[in-house]
Amino acid sequence: LLVYRNLTQFYPDAPDVFIALGDLYHADSVTEMDTARLQYEKALQLDPKNRLAKIKLGRNYASQRSFHESNEI
Repeated sequence: LLVYRNLTQFYPDAPDVFIALGDLYHADSVTEMDTARLQYEKALQLDPKNRLAKIKLGRNYASQRSFHESNEI
């Protein structure tokens, strides 16, 4: 987790780094779902057409039972 956090400093414009960090937060625990969501959203800010980020963000919303948000992606 620390390694990917550091990578975001070295590659602040790389959506894949934020997606990977979001995956780590998502897998870590239910309490980290909001942090994971922020990482996926950052990836989409960097690349609004990134399908993987959209899928991951939708999965994150669905796991939090935020189905309305999930449908809007």
